[in-house]
Amino acid sequence: MSEKAKLIFLVEDNEMFSQTVKIGVAKRTGFEVVTFGTGEKMFEYLEEEKSVPDIIVLDYILNSVDASAKNGGEILELLRTKYKGNVANAPVIMLSASTDVKDAVDLLKKGAKDYILKDAAFLDNLVKSLENIIELKALRAEMSLYKNEAQSLKKRLWLTVAVVVVFVIVVGSYFVWFKG
Repeated sequence: MSEKAKLIFLVEDNEMFSQTVKIGVAKRTGFEVVTFGTGEKMFEYLEEEKSVPDIIVLDYILNSVDASAKNGGEILELLRTKYKGNVANAPVIMLSASTDVKDAVDLLKKGAKDYILKDAAFLDNLVKSLENIIELKALRAEMSLYKNEAQSLKKRLWLTVAVVVVFVIVVGSYFVWFKG
């Protein structure tokens, strides 16, 4: 893991479940987990704190405490449309007790990176998904560095070729004019 702990936002309306996940994820990964009871509370935090999560873990059904709260799918859409930059691009993992494949497919089409069932293997699956997404982000950043380096080397190569061509032309002209 890098020098800075990864920041995970967990949006879950069941406080006991939320704290269990927070402790389990933090203990197994070392990631910092900030919890929210609704997506709206997460949005308030984003507006006030300006801290950007590395990953957002979002429950699908979020109205057990606040009946007017938006569901996870609606929050996911708002993330992608309301925000720009790092927040809009933050990977989202959806959680649900629903085994309805249609829900999972719809959420993945909306941009969720994973859909995890709240079952007996839930915490193992969540930790693995978090680690995979962090690793993928690191690999993409590394690939971007290599791509930039390759572009720089390509420019240097073309400059070297141009210098060699000019040199050949100058030397050739010298021999034609003065030796020929």
